[in-house]
Amino acid sequence: DILTCLEGEEEKKVSLAGLVTGFRQHVTKKGEMMASLVLEDLTGGIEVLVFPRVYAQTCALNNDQVIVVVGKYIIRDEEKKIFAEKITALE
Repeated sequence: DILTCLEGEEEKKVSLAGLVTGFRQHVTKKGEMMASLVLEDLTGGIEVLVFPRVYAQTCALNNDQVIVVVGKYIIRDEEKKIFAEKITALE
């Protein structure tokens, strides 16, 4: 669960499943597509950043979709985030 994964040290690899909320697409300064979303489960939620390389390899993302995210847990300016390395949709 998300709450348990957020305990302990940062910059560790995590694997989380949850519901996509707050999905937004962005265009980088280089003109590439990336996304940010909130991944939620019954214990809480965390922001997930999907950078262009991973976003290009990912299935279409939408709100209310259940996914598994593998990535790196980071704390920046006291904000907890996951930098996605792989995203898989659950059906």
